[in-house]
Amino acid sequence: MYITACRSTRNQRGTIAEFGPALFIGFLVMFFIIGFGFYICGVATAYFACSLAAREGATGGSRGQITTAATTAASRVANGAFGQFARLRAPGGGNFTNSLRVQFFEVNPATGVATEFVAGNVNPALFYQVRVGSNYQLTIPFMGDIRGSTASDNVVDHAEALAVN
Repeated sequence: MYITACRSTRNQRGTIAEFGPALFIGFLVMFFIIGFGFYICGVATAYFACSLAAREGATGGSRGQITTAATTAASRVANGAFGQFARLRAPGGGNFTNSLRVQFFEVNPATGVATEFVAGNVNPALFYQVRVGSNYQLTIPFMGDIRGSTASDNVVDHAEALAVN
């Protein structure tokens, strides 16, 4: 009787002694999962902002109209609920759309080679793409600031207006 009573008391003390390290490891795992969720949300939001900007910009018009449409679309996403939740902004602070890059490419369908389209006449035998890219910075709880980069392409619908600035 005495032996079993001592064993049960000893086992209870061992369980209480293991609770502290187990709680510490549990918190570390929980904080990692929360931080990773913030990171995934931020990266997906930045990619979606660039993808939507490329889609909106590719609806056609001059270079200035495409750039304005792309910037407006990216601003809607970055200033929306997901952008605010992910704390999406340009590197070093500032508005996300400050780091937006809008580039134009002409693609030869026979070779698949894309060259940057700076200015000039539009060749109807080629495809024209708009690429919207951005560098961004996320502030993640328990991890700090993380920087990244993303880009998205889309084919321009009415490329004949690209020659006009």
